[in-house]
Amino acid sequence: MRWSFWLWTSIILKKRCWLPVAGYWLLVTGCRLLVTGCWLLVTSYRWVLTDGFNPVTRNQ
Repeated sequence: MRWSFWLWTSIILKKRCWLPVAGYWLLVTGCRLLVTGCWLLVTSYRWVLTDGFNPVTRNQ
């Protein structure tokens, strides 16, 4: 995924129409980071709710 991103970025920069596309790529990357952050938050929250931090209940 990363290679295709850089490939498209270099092609776009060569064509000089990079501003709207750069904004689009930033938006997409920001949305991905937001989704990943929310997923990690939900996962860790579920882990805490299921006593993931408590070795006593986890080992039983």
